[in-house]
Amino acid sequence: MKKSIGLMNTLKKFSALIKKRKAKVSKRGVYLQDVELLKTKFKVGSNYKSIIDTKNNKIYIIKGTGSTVSKRKINNEGECKPVIDIRKKGVLKAFEGCQYLHVEIYEDQIIVTGHNAYDKETKAKIVLPKSDLYQIESAFNLVKEGLEHLDIPLRVASLFSGAGMFDYPFHQDDTFEIVIANELSKEACDTYRLNIGDHVLNLDVRQVIQYISKLDVKVLICGSPCQGFSNSNRKNGGEDNENSKLVREFILAVKSIPSIEVFVLENVPQILGTRYEHEIKDQLSDFHIEAGVLDNSQFGGAQKRKRAFFIGAKIGSAFGKIRLPKPIKQAFKTVRDAFVSLHDSIANQLDFTIPKDETIERMIHVPQGGNFLDIPKEIRPNGQQSNLFRRLEWDKPSISLPNVRKSNILHPTENRILSVRECARLFDFPDHYQFVGGLSSRQQQVANGVPYTLGKAIMEVIKGAYLTRSLYV
Repeated sequence: MKKSIGLMNTLKKFSALIKKRKAKVSKRGVYLQDVELLKTKFKVGSNYKSIIDTKNNKIYIIKGTGSTVSKRKINNEGECKPVIDIRKKGVLKAFEGCQYLHVEIYEDQIIVTGHNAYDKETKAKIVLPKSDLYQIESAFNLVKEGLEHLDIPLRVASLFSGAGMFDYPFHQDDTFEIVIANELSKEACDTYRLNIGDHVLNLDVRQVIQYISKLDVKVLICGSPCQGFSNSNRKNGGEDNENSKLVREFILAVKSIPSIEVFVLENVPQILGTRYEHEIKDQLSDFHIEAGVLDNSQFGGAQKRKRAFFIGAKIGSAFGKIRLPKPIKQAFKTVRDAFVSLHDSIANQLDFTIPKDETIERMIHVPQGGNFLDIPKEIRPNGQQSNLFRRLEWDKPSISLPNVRKSNILHPTENRILSVRECARLFDFPDHYQFVGGLSSRQQQVANGVPYTLGKAIMEVIKGAYLTRSLYV
């Protein structure tokens, strides 16, 4: 017994934490393939041993004689990452009765701990560390029947909803229920209904606010038009653009609907520092508000798309203060990664504008990473935007995608613009999410969207803030 205690104390003295995450309990044992293993001493081909602590539902993985670290291919260049696969019977014994796992990766060791959301005998709530949000979410998903006091699902309203790309992560999570949305484009509404539901209204935002106030909505999400703030709109841009002024309709909605406890506003980064940022903070002063810019590629997405987000939580509400999500540390996703297994039978893959002969002649001169400046002057189009005739690069994340037809954003190797499906892939959307309407409308619908990866990150911090406070009541 003293030897065991000494060993546990020794293990606690290992290096700083590199990563922590939740994991499912598997019937096969423990299988770890995190890319962060590249930062540890568990190199491919090296040896390790596993120490099983059945009493505390733990497994310690440390360097030593025993099993061998295997490998898994990362890319087509032959790069590999380490894989740890433990299938001992004692592993299953250690996690017997556990409902989820907690994985901690250090430079010198890995600790896998089994957890139960509730005590089996008393059904009493197990106190989870407040900082470990992944545990809280797991507990909630596993024991919803024990949380009847929570106002779940949280009712959500969506304004300027487009094709539903910001709404979709909320729609997928049982914590939320989108009860009303609005969009002025009929064809974008058709896409929304096909993929999410019939609760979207093809009405002006000013007509929808009166309906929202009757629905006891707790969360309001909004992707107000960005054309007025965007750098690409050099002729009609600025704070006096009519689209820019629609931010005030969002402010009015929040002020007019007493039930709203959380709001999210998404727009281009250029909105920060304008009078609209000051109006949001001044007129919605009964909310804790955090604002900042998030880059989709830093959250594991395939597109370098920077967007500004305002998140407000009503002071004294069940949400507390909601922080913007923090980027994750992992290998970036490339255009090549996003286009894996694409083929013509996938919905929207053949949806692209057929170029004219003179346009193809221009495209031929543009290398990967190049733009219209690579086209000979005698056939070069007029323009000042660096993204005009921009050709994507296979092994880098995509640029921030505008409407690919208007800017002629080119496939890495083919002399054509991107298809609607390729754009959707670069927004991290699944292939079953289909876009309908005329081709120009489908192209614009995707260009107006929020990447799934960013939308999910926002959804998760809202959910996490609510569950963290509610589980500790």
